Amino acid sequence: MTKRDLIDLIQERLASGDVPNDIMGRYKYQTVSALIAIVYQEAATADNSVLGTMVLPYDLTVTCENGKYFSMLTAAPAYGPMSVKYATDSCGNTYYSRQSDDQNLFLSRIKNMSKPEFYVRGKKLIWTCNPEFDTTTVYMIPNFLDMDDNEEAVMPSSISAILNRVVELVRATDTRPQEVVNNTSQDNTPKQTNYAQ
Repeated sequence: MTKRDLIDLIQERLASGDVPNDIMGRYKYQTVSALIAIVYQEAATADNSVLGTMVLPYDLTVTCENGKYFSMLTAAPAYGPMSVKYATDSCGNTYYSRQSDDQNLFLSRIKNMSKPEFYVRGKKLIWTCNPEFDTTTVYMIPNFLDMDDNEEAVMPSSISAILNRVVELVRATDTRPQEVVNNTSQDNTPKQTNYAQ
């Protein structure tokens, strides 16, 4: 399911279906998206066994500037360099990420690798030497907030587990919605989605 579909589904579930707009409107797209991003990051860091299922491929161009080779990521990794698993070239060769600043420093001093490696700084993937190819496919877990609305969102567990955690986070902020009764504005029918029950 796409990022947009997932957010719509959780908005509707949070608001309990057919409710007035003053309740539905309390679960704004940006709020639900931010809460799902927290759940996404928690899942990516809590259990190594789910990481393989959350990884998405991104096709990137390798650019050279001032003698340094790099690729710009379209989304930030969910929890930094640890979210970037590996990269491949068009021939199917695999290249690995240096996972921390310390590892990058030590490996740069003690290893003279025949194959290039890379490390990540923010949204920039920096190659340790000339990779000698123009495009690469990077496999990583993206930050949910940076994903496009139409991009497929891969979640590590069932929708009910995700919904329960989002509800916990909503309640933790004590923003439970209440219907405004006897106000001057008329309630409208909430927007229908494909997941209406």
